[in-house]
Amino acid sequence: MEASPCPSLRRFTWEEIREHAKPFDCWVVYEGKVFDVTDFVPNHPGGRAIWWQGGGRDITILFNISHPPRVTEEYLWKYGRHLGYAEGVEIEGAPEYDWSSPFWCELKDKCWAKLNDLVRHKAGYEEGKFAKVTYGEWDVDLYFSLLILMYLSTLLFCMCPPAFVLPPNNWWTDSLTWARMLVALVFVGPLAGGVSLVMHEARHRDNGFIWYSPMDLSGVSSLRYMIEHSWHHNWPNLPDDEIEMDLFAFAPGMRHFPWQPHRFWHRFQWLYWPISLGLVVPSTFITDVKDFWMKGRIGKLHRSWTSWTETVMFCVGKLVQPLLLVLPVWYGEFKAGSFSIQPYLAQCIIFGIFAFMSSFWVSLFNIPAHLGEDELDEAGKQYSDFAKTQIAHSRTFGANSRLTLWVLQGINTQTEHHLFPTVPFKYLMDLTPIVVEVCEKYNVQFNDPYVSFSHAMKLYLGRVFRLAKADKDTSSEKVAAAPDHTESTSEGV
Repeated sequence: MEASPCPSLRRFTWEEIREHAKPFDCWVVYEGKVFDVTDFVPNHPGGRAIWWQGGGRDITILFNISHPPRVTEEYLWKYGRHLGYAEGVEIEGAPEYDWSSPFWCELKDKCWAKLNDLVRHKAGYEEGKFAKVTYGEWDVDLYFSLLILMYLSTLLFCMCPPAFVLPPNNWWTDSLTWARMLVALVFVGPLAGGVSLVMHEARHRDNGFIWYSPMDLSGVSSLRYMIEHSWHHNWPNLPDDEIEMDLFAFAPGMRHFPWQPHRFWHRFQWLYWPISLGLVVPSTFITDVKDFWMKGRIGKLHRSWTSWTETVMFCVGKLVQPLLLVLPVWYGEFKAGSFSIQPYLAQCIIFGIFAFMSSFWVSLFNIPAHLGEDELDEAGKQYSDFAKTQIAHSRTFGANSRLTLWVLQGINTQTEHHLFPTVPFKYLMDLTPIVVEVCEKYNVQFNDPYVSFSHAMKLYLGRVFRLAKADKDTSSEKVAAAPDHTESTSEGV
């Protein structure tokens, strides 16, 4: 449904539009048209995502990839109030996609039909309303609860014993201290990675802060993640642009993209990449406070208005870590009536191991799906078809293993996730055969989605090696010669 442009309607600057990014004052822009959807925010089936993902922003891409085919622009006219038109584009150089392309339309129709077939047997299902019966599924809630419980238990075991049993002055001989180090080294990291994926799923589907708040204890601000990740999905997997790429720490000191300048230390990144992954979370902890909270921005990422709950969570998350570092030892010494620097040193070492391993595993779970060596050969290719761009610049692996799917909570089916980000992770691998089928029909190359995690890691390390070299040796020169892997001509956007 398209209304005729009305001369009386205003044209708004993006400065004006961005001011309306609050849950009680929410404007969105769809294909240049400005809508006030404030009254719809509490009733949106996708929860508050309409506010924190789209408030004061262009939602054209998010709208098309987040809803089934039956949800069209007509819904914005029905539930929102048309105010006028946006003056220009939100971000210069941002891509525009052809949402009527046959490849995208067939892929979307078939995938959503499959999703509805998967949940028809569930109680409360209504035709076409897939999301309604996929909130609060018992198996997902149980899995999330166990992960969070195990993570919190290991965190408390690593940091709290000094409140009850102070290590001796020569803590090198203390078996409890060594046990805490071992747990921090072996168990905390993978559990932190799993909990970060719980946050990822909860934020995408607005499942509530109980699922994403534990990640704040690791130094990953769920507030910053919420805003940063929504930005990431508004212009996902761009091949050769800095609209989203400069937001991601991924790994300090690493060169992950051809457009990044080559520094002399990048020649050694194939050696130091594990250390760099381990510094991601500590570096974000610092920039959260220094830039994001105090200055209100990091790069192109602006801190928008946030709710009281989000603000409290951010502040508490930043206070918990130093308190866990100092308070248990101080309380233990207070009870014992003695003072020594040794327990604090032990606590710092254990906390350092905890922070490093958490960061390493959080990064490791996410990187192979986003950064592979084969993607370098597609660098610079931007298709007018959204689906083709996502398929060319993301990686699916282990799509034939339910175990991999649950351990990585759908991060391994990254292509399917970027095509349909509101789909629960447990259903993503059911879409893989459809993506394969439609790609074959339209002669679109979809890299083997059934390779293992280790294979995906080899592709990531191959990327690290190639970008460690000087520019003349990297794939940036080979891009121009890379063949277009579609039959139809795709315009650069």
